Amino acid sequence: MFFALIIEPLTQTIRSHAAIHGYNTKDTLNKISLYADDILLYVTEPQASIPAILDVINLFGTFSGYRINWNKSELMPIRSQNTSWLEHLPFKLSSEKCTYLGIVVTKQYSLLFKENFPSLIQKLKANILFWRTLPISLLGRINGN
Repeated sequence: MFFALIIEPLTQTIRSHAAIHGYNTKDTLNKISLYADDILLYVTEPQASIPAILDVINLFGTFSGYRINWNKSELMPIRSQNTSWLEHLPFKLSSEKCTYLGIVVTKQYSLLFKENFPSLIQKLKANILFWRTLPISLLGRINGN
């Protein structure tokens, strides 16, 4: 809860920053999504937006002590463009897919199922096989969920 209060000024600064261009859907401008300590940014005009984002994050870090783990940070350009200037940024450049909250996000919508569900089904099958070995009655199995 405390982290959510601390991160809110960063969120509001990114949402209101004129040089950070978000993605429009119907009547909503999307720039940032947060879940716990994970941040997902949606930007257009990356040559203007990304330097502005880095400036905001660095300034926020100066005042709050907040630090980004750049080794865990990824950028995935959706549209084909000259990405050579992106190679000098502090985060990893992903060309086809990246992972957010354990979900593989792909450039192509048609690949989402293939990238996520087979491994999920395998994990579920393994869990079910393990759960069958536990000494729990049928009623205990039903009430345990």
